[in-house]
Amino acid sequence: MKILITKPKGNVVFDTFFTNKAVNEIEKLGDVYYNPFDREFERSELAEALKDIDVVFTGWGTHTYDSELLKNADKLKIIAHTGGSAATLVSDELVKRNIILLTGNRIYAVSVAEGALCYILTAQRKLIDNIEDMKSKGWVDKYNYTKGLYNKSVGIIGFGMIAENLVRMLKPFNVRIKIYSNHLTEERAAEYNAGVCSIEEIFKTC
Repeated sequence: MKILITKPKGNVVFDTFFTNKAVNEIEKLGDVYYNPFDREFERSELAEALKDIDVVFTGWGTHTYDSELLKNADKLKIIAHTGGSAATLVSDELVKRNIILLTGNRIYAVSVAEGALCYILTAQRKLIDNIEDMKSKGWVDKYNYTKGLYNKSVGIIGFGMIAENLVRMLKPFNVRIKIYSNHLTEERAAEYNAGVCSIEEIFKTC
């Protein structure tokens, strides 16, 4: 089996996802080929590199895998995307060729939701301001007024996998959750003890 990793070495995406442990495991599966440049592949370069490749690893900023890009990829069976959304690389050609597309969306959504909760708490507690004051003034008698999160109203715009995880993580804070979404029904929102509202209401009340 021939495997191509498209992200250039030294790139932050490569260093994040293709750790020594991960690379060792991938190399057990077959012959691994790496991006030889210190930049992303250009479309023509990638089209040529896909020749005889069975599995390709992609990442953020990848090209769309359409008929032009896949013209030499007669053996390609799997695209493993090291990103959440694969919208930029998807085309009808993948369906036509029965190429399997894998993403880390479910795993990454949990991590991003954790980050969102962290940012909410950081903002409510004015943590950055208080840390900077501590650095510049030492232990002070008066801190920036903080609001906390418990019993507050939290507004969420859009309801994809990240928001779904965030709502679950917010449960211990006993918050009132309002969601603006083009596709979420009141019945579905009720499953999360949330309500659907306008975007204007979110910015006025949350």
